[in-house]
Amino acid sequence: MINLKILSKRIPTNEEGIFYKQIINDNAKEVDKMYIIRYRENDKDKLKTIGKYSQGIRINYCK
Repeated sequence: MINLKILSKRIPTNEEGIFYKQIINDNAKEVDKMYIIRYRENDKDKLKTIGKYSQGIRINYCK
């Protein structure tokens, strides 16, 4: 069985407010990315998980 782990560090992309977290396997090899956006609502920063690269989510979709 393959154990996948989502790393807690948010990695910024070239687009402001769009980040991703690496999803790694047992060998510490990146196998997927999970995209996250940051936005402001009522003067507070909010984070929202958009989806995985393997599900077809790309930076343009996050924008």
